Amino acid sequence: MMKQKKGAKPIAVTLDMARRRIRIHKETLYALGTPAYVQFLVNPDALFLAILGSDKPLLYGTANKVNLSNREICAGHSIEFYSKSLLDKLMEITGICPYPAFFSARRIKPI
Repeated sequence: MMKQKKGAKPIAVTLDMARRRIRIHKETLYALGTPAYVQFLVNPDALFLAILGSDKPLLYGTANKVNLSNREICAGHSIEFYSKSLLDKLMEITGICPYPAFFSARRIKPI
C-alpha cells in the first residue's frame, strides 16, 4: 500500500449521488499516473469501487477519457465523470439514497 507523506492531502474519490457524478481528486490522478483514460470497476458483493487508469482506450468502449492537461491538474482541479447508470446501480446495490449528496472514499489502495 502506498504511504501518504506527512501533511499530504488524502487520495480521494467523491461520489455525488444527487448529480450522478464521480469526482476524482488530483492526488488520485497522480497516484494513477495521470492516465489518459479511466475505467470504473465495481464488485457488488464486496461493495468495492476501483478505478483503473490506462494510456489507451480500453476494449468495448468502457473507459472514460480524462480531459485535463497536466497544467490544469496542477492548478488544483479534480475531474468529474457523469454516469447516471453507474451511480443508480451503486445506490441500488448499497441502499444509499441520493441525499446527503456526497460520499468520499478515502481508503484507497493503489496497486
